[in-house]
Amino acid sequence: IWETDMDHAFERAKRENKNVMIMVEDRHCKWCKNIKVGALSDPRVQKKLKSYILLKVQRSDKKTAERIVDFSGAIPSFYFMEPNQELIESVVGYYFTEDFLGYLNDIEEDN
Repeated sequence: IWETDMDHAFERAKRENKNVMIMVEDRHCKWCKNIKVGALSDPRVQKKLKSYILLKVQRSDKKTAERIVDFSGAIPSFYFMEPNQELIESVVGYYFTEDFLGYLNDIEEDN
């Protein structure tokens, strides 16, 4: 289940002692749709994402997007953050399932 309110997502992250994965997207973005149907729908990726609070932000929501450290405006963008909103890692662009899974594994190993 994706959160859509940034403050609520980080409050939940603190309560549940989880990191947050933010996906910045746009309703009309072909690559955003493709990664949701592809990598983000894969059971192996979904299993890994259970350890995160998931937050979806629309690029058009400038007020929220501006609060994300290092947001360049490119989409899809993914930001992995601690409950205190410290940036762990970020990645921009469309990824095939194996690449996204590898990326999640790398973050897990580093933390």
